[in-house]
Amino acid sequence: MISKKSNIIVLTLLIVMIIMVGCQNNTTSTTESNSEVVVIKAGHSVSQTDPYHIGLEKMAELVDEGTEGRYKIEIYPSGQIGGERDLIEGTRLGSVGMCVVSVGPLSNFAPELAAVQLPGLISTYEQVDAVFLGEIGEELTAEISKKANVKGFGFWEDGFTSVANTKRPINSVEDFQGLKIRTMEDKIHQAAIRALGADPVPMAWGEAFTAVQQGAVDGVVQGISLIYSLKVGEICDYVAETNHIYAPAFMMMNQDVWEKMSPEDQKVFESAAKEANVIAREENRKQCDEAVGKLEAQGVEVTHPDPVDLTNALAEVQKEILGDEFSDLVERIKAVAQEN
Repeated sequence: MISKKSNIIVLTLLIVMIIMVGCQNNTTSTTESNSEVVVIKAGHSVSQTDPYHIGLEKMAELVDEGTEGRYKIEIYPSGQIGGERDLIEGTRLGSVGMCVVSVGPLSNFAPELAAVQLPGLISTYEQVDAVFLGEIGEELTAEISKKANVKGFGFWEDGFTSVANTKRPINSVEDFQGLKIRTMEDKIHQAAIRALGADPVPMAWGEAFTAVQQGAVDGVVQGISLIYSLKVGEICDYVAETNHIYAPAFMMMNQDVWEKMSPEDQKVFESAAKEANVIAREENRKQCDEAVGKLEAQGVEVTHPDPVDLTNALAEVQKEILGDEFSDLVERIKAVAQEN
C-alpha cells in the first residue's frame, strides 16, 4: 500500500515540475553530446513569406553554424508569441529572446525615430541604405539600445508606401486632388496625404478593403508588395509608387541573453545579423519589384510620380509634424540623402 508520506513526496515533485515549466523564459537549455545548447525564441508579427522571416531563417542558419550548435534560434512568426508591443516588452523583460519589429512602437523609447519617418525625407533605396546602414543608423541603434535596455542589431526594412485608388492614375500631385484615401491611424500618414491634396480617412486595415468596395474611400496607402498580396489590385485599377514615406524596422535581443555570451559568440551573432539584414532587404525589394509586374499582369495601371514634385509638396508638413524638434537630425538625414 502506498503511504501518505509517499503521496506527499510525489505531489511535491509534480508541483516543482509545474513551476519549472511555468518559469520558462526567453531561452531554454538542452544537452547534446554533453554540451549545453541554448535555444533563443525569436518573434515577429508577419507571415513566413515576409522578408522578416526569411532574414531570421538565414540568421538562425549562420548562428547554428558559427557557434557549432551551441546556440539555436527558434522563430515564431505571425504574432505567435505576441504582437509588436508585446514582443518589444517581452524582449526587454526576458520572456522573448529577440525580435524584429516596425519602429513605430519604439518611438516611446526614442522619440527621434519620428524624424526618420517624415514624409518626403527619403525617397530612394540608395538614400535608405546610406542613412540606416551608415553613421546615423549606428547612432540611433545605440540610442534605442540604451534607452530600451536591449541589444540592438540595427535597422531592418518595412519599405516605402504606395497609393492605390479606384478613380484615376496618379502622375503628379494634382492627381491627388479630391481623393479620399485610407491611411494608418497616426498623424504622420494623415498629414502626408493631406499635404498631397487628398483627404485622409484613418481606419484600421481590417476595415479598409470593404470601405473601398463600398465607395466610402477611393483608395488606400500601403506597401506595394502588400497591395498585391492583400488583393487590393482586385478592387483598385490604379497604383502609384509614391515612396512618400519610408518605414524602417528594428532587430533587437534581450540584454541578459547578450551579456551571457562569450565575446566569440557575440561576434558570430553580430556578423549573422548583418548578413541576415542584407538578405531581408534584398528579399523585400525583390518582392516589391515582382509585385509591380504581377499587378500590371492583372490589368492594374502602375505609375511613378516625380519624387521631386512629391518632396516639394511634403516639405511644409515636415515642420508641421515635428516643428523644430530633432531639426539637427532631420538636416543630417537630408544632407546624406542629397549625396545619394
